[in-house]
Amino acid sequence: MHVFLSVSFSRKVDASGDVFAEYRHDLEELIELIRGAGHTVFCAPENDGWNIKNLSAIEAYQVDIDGLDKADVFIGLLESARPSTGVCMEIMRAAMQHKPSLIITDQGNPVYMIQGMVEAEPFVQHVVCPDQTARLAAIKKQLAKL
Repeated sequence: MHVFLSVSFSRKVDASGDVFAEYRHDLEELIELIRGAGHTVFCAPENDGWNIKNLSAIEAYQVDIDGLDKADVFIGLLESARPSTGVCMEIMRAAMQHKPSLIITDQGNPVYMIQGMVEAEPFVQHVVCPDQTARLAAIKKQLAKL
């Protein structure tokens, strides 16, 4: 299976465009878990060489959408306090394509419209994971269902 891992990017970089080291480490753990379960994975920060400035905005958009359209499964990490516009856009696109989806929030319910989607669409699941350990466990559980 090909997994699309949707994560915040533009808010997680320093002035030179490099992904913050701790955030990169967390993403690399998630990516390794997915690959270790025998799946391929697309994650924009990794795809873009861990630097947001490596691709133009249109290139990044096109590569991202192509990766999402080719995916069999969608996993989105959504920060409740400050949801990423890009992650929200990707969640909606995955839902419109009826991709099996797991939305992981760090606290409570996701934004209102996504909460409605979770309640309305049987192929979309939501789980609250306050830390990296919980995210790893939730993704491992989801991958076991594939």
